[in-house]
Amino acid sequence: MHELLTQTSGHFHKWKSNDSQLDTRRYNLAMTSSIFNSAINLPPDERLELIGRLWNSLIEDGFEPPLSPEQTSELERRIARLNATGPLGDDWEVVK
Repeated sequence: MHELLTQTSGHFHKWKSNDSQLDTRRYNLAMTSSIFNSAINLPPDERLELIGRLWNSLIEDGFEPPLSPEQTSELERRIARLNATGPLGDDWEVVK
């Protein structure tokens, strides 16, 4: 029998189970709630920084966010235009 004590939103929860995987999931859920509650109370600029750091960590781990059908369609449209007309605009060296 496993016993697990977690705290969320200032409340303690005691879990008893024979399923260690279920215990792990409960613990992870409780920790996620606790982390979220801490993060949501940060000032807006710090929350924005946290969002950026979390997003970058996903990309560094190889996560590729799925594209919506609209995004896929727009990318295909832009690629087709690029293939038909070539690049538009000026080189960065010229602009700066």
